[in-house]
Amino acid sequence: MEPRDPTLDVLLDLDGQVFVVDPAGGHWVRFVVTRVCNSMTTLKVGIASYKEMKSRTMAVARGTRRIAADEPKVWFTSTESFAKVLSAGNRELLQVIAKEAPSSLDELARITGRAKSNLSRTLKTMAGYGLVRLERGDKGRITPKVTHDRVELDLPLIGSRDTDQSRKVG
Repeated sequence: MEPRDPTLDVLLDLDGQVFVVDPAGGHWVRFVVTRVCNSMTTLKVGIASYKEMKSRTMAVARGTRRIAADEPKVWFTSTESFAKVLSAGNRELLQVIAKEAPSSLDELARITGRAKSNLSRTLKTMAGYGLVRLERGDKGRITPKVTHDRVELDLPLIGSRDTDQSRKVG
């Protein structure tokens, strides 16, 4: 058996992490390491400034910081952006997808009464945050799948995440 490459642990630590490259333009990068899971789970999310997210991601990439299993996998830059993505209407949309299991965006549009273009935009945003998976099916149809049944928000009220010394390596 070949020895395990320790640099793989750094990549595994980045699984599911979202790094906002340009908050104003809405550009982001999401690190994905595929893990197969048969049941839905709780998605742990956090709020951090662009500067905090960049610092954290760079420290992980340099190997000076490890991401603990209990840390958020998805990050929002503000409580307002969190509230917008998980608005009452969007949570209702997630419930409809989970309950009705539509086979296409057209079917979801018929069920919800929302325009397909609106649904497509909303679901792409949700997919970027790991809330849904958009699968390409028969004839190129996109089928939305809910990936988590709960969201847990990790929001420090005092201090910043950069001051947490317990996760530093070395």
